[in-house]
Amino acid sequence: MPIESRDFGQDLTHIFDETSLAAVMEGCDTVTDFIDYLTAREELYKTASRSGSTAGKRIYSQSSFTGDGNFPPELRGRGRLPGSVWREFTAKSEYRAKKEEDWVSYVWDRIIDHVADEALAGNLEFGGSLSEVEVGLRTMAKEDRFSRRLLAADYVDFLERSNEIESRMTVSPSGVAYVFRGRPSAISSR
Repeated sequence: MPIESRDFGQDLTHIFDETSLAAVMEGCDTVTDFIDYLTAREELYKTASRSGSTAGKRIYSQSSFTGDGNFPPELRGRGRLPGSVWREFTAKSEYRAKKEEDWVSYVWDRIIDHVADEALAGNLEFGGSLSEVEVGLRTMAKEDRFSRRLLAADYVDFLERSNEIESRMTVSPSGVAYVFRGRPSAISSR
C-alpha cells in the first residue's frame, strides 16, 4: 500500500517522496508559492472528500500548481499521477515558457542571499541590528516567483539606467513598495 497524503484526524498531512518533493520544489521554489500549493492541495482534497471520491483523496504531490490557486485542468480530479502525466505536463510549451520567463526572478533570490551574507559579515552601511535586517529579508523572501520576476526586471532595468536615475520605487503585486538606490559612485554629479 503506497504512502499518501491524507487526513489523520487533524487536517491533511502532506506526504512527499523524493521524486514528488523534487517536482513540487521545481515548481514552487519560494515559500509563498509552496504554501499556496499546499493550500490549493488541501482544498482539492477537501472537495474530493466532500464529494465522496476516493481517488480524489489521493492527491499525488507531483501535481503542478498554476500560481493562481488552481491546478491545471489536466491534473484536477486525478488521484495518484503516473510519471508520464507529469512529464507530459512539464513538456508543454506553456510550462517551458513560464520557466524561461522566470530566469530574471532569480536575480531577486541573489539579492536576498547577498544582503544576508553582507549583514552576517557586518558590512551593511545602513540598517540596525541583524534582527532589523532580517525583517526586510523575510519580506523580500515572501514574494512569490511571479512577483520576484517583476521586481527583478525592474531592478535590472534600474541598474542599466543607474547613470540616469538615482533611485526607483516599485510596488510588488503583494503590495510592498521597494526603493532601489544607486551607489553614490554610480550616480553622476548634477
